[in-house]
Parts: sequence; C-alpha cells; structure tokens
Amino acid sequence: MKKTRILPLCSLVLIFTSGDLLAKRFDRSDVSALQNISTAASGQSYCSIHTLKGTYSYNVTGNYGNSPFAESGLETYDGKGNIVGLGSDSSDSNNASFTGAYSINGDCTGTVDYGDNAVYNIYVKPDGSSFSFLDKTPGNVLAGEERRISKKLFLK
Repeated sequence: MKKTRILPLCSLVLIFTSGDLLAKRFDRSDVSALQNISTAASGQSYCSIHTLKGTYSYNVTGNYGNSPFAESGLETYDGKGNIVGLGSDSSDSNNASFTGAYSINGDCTGTVDYGDNAVYNIYVKPDGSSFSFLDKTPGNVLAGEERRISKKLFLK
C-alpha cells in the first residue's frame, strides 16, 4: 500500500509518495484540491467526464511546427464528452468555430481530441474550475490553461 504524506510549509506544500518528492505552491483554494489528489493517489476516483461542464476561457502559446503561435477563445464542455469552441489565433484574426471530444480519468488526467490529429493531454482541477493542457502532436510545442467563466453552456 502506498503511503502519502502531505506536509505544509508556509505556502509551499511537499508531497511524498513512495519516496518521490513533488513540490508545488498552493493557495487556500487549492487545499481541497490537494486533499483530492491525495484521495486519487490512494486509488479512489475523483474526476469523471462530468467534472468539466460549463464555458471556459482559454489561451495557448508555443510553436506550431517551426512557427511561433498563440490562440485564445472560449470552449463549452457539456459534461458528456463534447466540446464546442470559438477562437482566433496568431495566423488569422478571424474567429473560427470548432468541435471536439474529451475524456477524463478518475485521477483527473484526460485527453481532448479535435480531430485531424489535434490531441491534447489535460490535467483537471478536481472541482472542474480549471485545467492545463499540452499538445501531443509531434513537432508542436503548445501548452495553455483554461478557466471556467460560467457553469452555463454558452456555445452550442
């Protein structure tokens, strides 16, 4: 059985899991998230496809192939695995709509697939208020964060 100990030290939290040390700065709103991560480490599910529901504002930066790239916009996650989005990027200032699908594992990791080999790893905060993402496409270096701006489904 894995032992997980959480030791607070000011606003820095040290997490020991099976001899590994992870360090992260947390604010007070992250305390329940940290407890949830500890629960997930013990083998219990803490996230599901229903964790992401609402409209999120996003931004992504990095390199698309060999070119610098930035994009921002809105995405609506329906709590059932479907995404509808609207955004613009640094290559074109026009808004473009898109759709996708997502899945989330019990440990709050998951994937987003927009088709055409555009697949991202996602790391979800257990309360669904935000998540970070990383493009899995070889040759791309794109990462960003999404924050829920409303529990309403703005885009359909």
